[in-house]
Amino acid sequence: MKMRSFFLLLLIIGMSLSTAHAQLLEVNGLQQGVWDADTVLVTGDVQVQESLTVQPGTLVLFEGFYRIVVEKGSVFSALGTASDSIVFTVADTTGFYQYDSPEGGWNGFQVLRGSVRLDYCVVEYGKASDAKDREGGAFHVEGGAVDINH
Repeated sequence: MKMRSFFLLLLIIGMSLSTAHAQLLEVNGLQQGVWDADTVLVTGDVQVQESLTVQPGTLVLFEGFYRIVVEKGSVFSALGTASDSIVFTVADTTGFYQYDSPEGGWNGFQVLRGSVRLDYCVVEYGKASDAKDREGGAFHVEGGAVDINH
């Protein structure tokens, strides 16, 4: 009986350790600091204030047609690694092929004289669909510095 309890205890400890790092962070509005979670759920437009860093291995999942705006003087960095990339994508891709609809995509990065650096990132399903914002898709750059590697 003691051996069975010991194995049950090991199983419980193992399960708790495997889920200890599973984190969900919901974001929108002004953001700064570090996004350090397994999944960052974007529930509205994000505006980078001063500096925002995304940790390696993070999934940045857009709940809808929202964007990340990097204003003048602000710095956005997502520095993944070869073995631990960062993914920017949308939760539901249904309707992505429809050019005039925001469905199925997210509104990408809007760089307004700020600075963006992406290393080992996957940026997918960025879309520019409304009449006033037809330029871009994954990126709409109106000045600033954008550095993309790997």
